[in-house]
Amino acid sequence: MSTLPRPKGAYRNGFTFIELNIVVILVAVMALTTYGAFAAGTRIWQRSRDFLPQAGAHIFMDTLSADLRNSLRFSAIPWRGSSKDLSFAAFSYHAGAGTAGFGRVDYSFDGNEGVISRQYQASRSRRTPPGRNGRGR
Repeated sequence: MSTLPRPKGAYRNGFTFIELNIVVILVAVMALTTYGAFAAGTRIWQRSRDFLPQAGAHIFMDTLSADLRNSLRFSAIPWRGSSKDLSFAAFSYHAGAGTAGFGRVDYSFDGNEGVISRQYQASRSRRTPPGRNGRGR
C-alpha cells in the first residue's frame, strides 16, 4: 500500500495515538483527584455525624447539672418527678434572651422518639424564694 505524499502546508485531520493517550491519562488523574477529595470529605462528614450524639449527651448533662445546682425549695413551684418527667424551681440563664431569672424547669422524656426535652417557664409569683432576697433564710 502506498500513501500519497501531502503537499506542503496541508493540515492533517484527527489526533495521533500519543495525543489521545495523553488526554486519557490527564482525565484519569483529574478523576482520581476528584474522587479522593470527595472520599475524604465523606469520611470527615461521617466522623462528625458519629460524634454528634455524644456531644449532645454531654451538653444535656451539663445543662441538667447546672439546673440542679441552681435549684431550690420554693412553695409556689414544688418538686415533682416520675419515671418520665421532672419539674423543679431554679435560677436559670436564658442564652437566647441574654437574661437570668427564677422559674420552673421541666424535663420530660418521650419514650416513642427517645428524646429528652427541657422547658423553662419564668415564675410570675411575687413571693421571693427563700435565701435569694439578700437577707438569707
